[in-house]
Amino acid sequence: MASHPLKGAFDRVNRAQQHLADFEGRQDTFGQFYHDSLVIEFDANNDHKPVIRPGKPIYIETAFGILVGEIVYNLRAALDYLIYELAILDTKLVQDGTQFPICDTKSAFDGVEKKFLVGLNTTHRAGIERLQPYSGCDWTPILRDISNPDKHRHLTLPAHTYAIRMTTIPSNRGWLKDFGLAPIVRSVRRTMYPSLGREVDVYLSSEAPIIIDVGGRPEPVVKLMKYVKARVTETLEAFKPEF
Repeated sequence: MASHPLKGAFDRVNRAQQHLADFEGRQDTFGQFYHDSLVIEFDANNDHKPVIRPGKPIYIETAFGILVGEIVYNLRAALDYLIYELAILDTKLVQDGTQFPICDTKSAFDGVEKKFLVGLNTTHRAGIERLQPYSGCDWTPILRDISNPDKHRHLTLPAHTYAIRMTTIPSNRGWLKDFGLAPIVRSVRRTMYPSLGREVDVYLSSEAPIIIDVGGRPEPVVKLMKYVKARVTETLEAFKPEF
């Protein structure tokens, strides 16, 4: 039995998922390393002003940027496969140069559709147009922007993207609200408490998601990539009955 025409596209999404899982695993390790490096000190003049800082330089490995590049490459390839197969479906011929366009304006889309969407019928072209940024689609511009190598070469960990909470009261409850950005790492430290003149247990909780700049906003890579991957999958599923 012949495989479905979109099998290659779904295989690309699966490949993107493998890279995403690799990224998540590395981020878990990074988060633990970051947490273990934290140094906690209390202000000698104010017990309510703890100082929490990394005890060693923290670097984002280049492997993270490479993996983001692999993820977006495969997701864009899946969409290109879709256009390629739709062109064959509509014309019964292989069409050279097809590609999934991502355009900010109607005029830009009109300018490339005769090249990138050659052979697609009116219905299929309309379906692709609905996925353009100017049509209100929010995930295709993310995919396009992150495809820019400069984006995934400069992943960061700004201070406002991780949270640290500290308490001297034991508790089984979490101190961070989990937004699914990165695993929360917890530990107990012994730290000098100035007003008591002795060490106390400090219950430390931290979260350190790796982020990427998208449209001038810092966004957690894993959360963003899961969202885009889900939308690409939905798109392929929506067109699948056409074949």
